[in-house]
Amino acid sequence: MPALDAPSPSVPEGREAAPVRSWKATLALGFRRDGERTRLDHRAHTGPLRVQKPFFPEGPGVCHVYVLHPPGGLVGGDSLELTLEVGPEAHALVTTPAAGKIYRSPAEPSRQVVEAQVGEAGTLEWLPQETIAFDQAHAHLQTRLHLARGARAAAWDILCLGRPAALEAFARGSVHNHVELYVDGQPRLIERSHFAGGTPQLQEPWGLSGRAALGTFFVHPASTEGLEAARSVCHGRFGRALTSATLVDGTLVCRALDDDATQVRERFIRTWHTLRPTTLGRTATAPRIWAT
Repeated sequence: MPALDAPSPSVPEGREAAPVRSWKATLALGFRRDGERTRLDHRAHTGPLRVQKPFFPEGPGVCHVYVLHPPGGLVGGDSLELTLEVGPEAHALVTTPAAGKIYRSPAEPSRQVVEAQVGEAGTLEWLPQETIAFDQAHAHLQTRLHLARGARAAAWDILCLGRPAALEAFARGSVHNHVELYVDGQPRLIERSHFAGGTPQLQEPWGLSGRAALGTFFVHPASTEGLEAARSVCHGRFGRALTSATLVDGTLVCRALDDDATQVRERFIRTWHTLRPTTLGRTATAPRIWAT
């Protein structure tokens, strides 16, 4: 989750963890269609997790919202819960202004949960920036989307293990990462990953092959034309990056491995720009916060 400059119990970079008070934060957002406009008509929060105001850079039909987490990162015992509800025919794009951080913690895991419900003919785009797990971090991460019949969604999940730019490997710690998509009550995508610091899983070809960043991007519904379009952008090998695109039961899933999480995100953004007109019916309009 993202950040503003604010006092925080999080551990500054390069310093050892110390006993701190844990943050418990929740945010619930509800979007509904009102004529030609999508309105953010419900928001409730506890703790340091909130939004400021909605934006409409592509007109009143699509509501853009930036989720803010002022502490800037998570330490052991912190808990963030984001709940999104998109009503019938409403269209919401939800993103974050910066990469989320999970700081080192002696043992107690931090927890981040995103739950979304999308009504009939509604559309949700959940496009957060990457989550960075520092060495010695312990975390449980979960993203779960429920789509009604006829609903549409585009969402990605990007995780970086360690800080390659600072030459910090993920030598100790653990991250459990769950990503799930249900359509009309039926599971379409269920990924449950467990990464343990310093294990062969991070280095061997059957695992991450020494790459620190991984991502999953899914779009529903999609067609074979969407699959070919996605492959034209993100399929294959680019330097040390590995990418793929598959179509299963009308759900397009793109995956990426790279040394740099920002490169994974940029490749997903290019894929989103390519797919959005045909899968979601609109030309891609990037949130302005991505350019800052």
